[in-house]
Amino acid sequence: MNTLFKTAVVALSCLFLLPSSALAEKEIKWPKRLVMAVSMGGGPGYLINASIAQFIEKNTPIERVIMQPMGGPSVWLPRMAKGQVDLAQHNGPDIVDAMFARNSYEGTDPAVFVRTLIPGSMAHFIVHATPDSGIRTIADLKGKVVYTKDPGNPMFEELTNLLLSTEGLTQKDLKASMIRVNVGETTGALIEGRADASISPSQASMVMEIRQAKGECLTIGLTDEEAAKIKDKIPDGYFLMDLPANWEAVKNTEPMKNVLTFKNNLYCSSKMDPEVVYELSKLLIERRSEWDHVSAKAKQWGHVTDDTPPLHEGAMRFYREHGDLTPENEARMNKILADLPK
Repeated sequence: MNTLFKTAVVALSCLFLLPSSALAEKEIKWPKRLVMAVSMGGGPGYLINASIAQFIEKNTPIERVIMQPMGGPSVWLPRMAKGQVDLAQHNGPDIVDAMFARNSYEGTDPAVFVRTLIPGSMAHFIVHATPDSGIRTIADLKGKVVYTKDPGNPMFEELTNLLLSTEGLTQKDLKASMIRVNVGETTGALIEGRADASISPSQASMVMEIRQAKGECLTIGLTDEEAAKIKDKIPDGYFLMDLPANWEAVKNTEPMKNVLTFKNNLYCSSKMDPEVVYELSKLLIERRSEWDHVSAKAKQWGHVTDDTPPLHEGAMRFYREHGDLTPENEARMNKILADLPK
């Protein structure tokens, strides 16, 4: 017993002799709250955000994750720059455009501060229509009332214009270009005939509700001829993908060809404490079964791919240790950061 007692005393003495800075390094400076910008449109992305927020509140010293509806990146990016928003989910290639202030973000301040916290899931940008709309192809959108816009989210119009261009159309050729308020309102408008189509990321809930009310919901991609017209115009980070019937994220009845696809991710500011980001990354991935049950898309989260925008340094350390960050992807991310406007 004396030997054990002496050993304990020596161990405690060594601990107290450590410099205070060494002890402080092990302490994580958790914020009391985080503000998460969420889309006003709802959908599976909102469900994933809500599940992540609840998981963080339950399993970390962070007391509150405030989910704040505020539209797209044109709204939340300036707030993140000011420290008013901590987390937001959005399209990967569109965020890289914002970082460089190019394409839809030309003339804005470069969002050089945005970093990926968690790589997310694929999204498919398609046309949703009812059987009685008469819409079967992109060409059939001419003269129709179509939802093409999302508040604060220039991605919608950029991708809509790309799809319309395959048939030589612009939004001026539509009877009306509508602004989407939320998925429920858009779904109701299509069912009631107040609108003919919605061009947006795939919404399985919309498809199933319209199918129940109208017998079917048409989900429309591109023909091979249409795809060939834009293959050299597709922005970096986007790609065309063939989907089998009943693809979980779309709930399409028939197989779909040449679907414009991209990946959503969860972002934070580069100013967020690296230790906090590391611990959040570790918790969210190693205990993912506690939050990823809310959506089939959530099962895809947490895998670094060739189109993942630059990771936060804390997330980069975790994914490097986790074995999911290849040297090639790390080099690609570092090059993007080095090329950002100064």
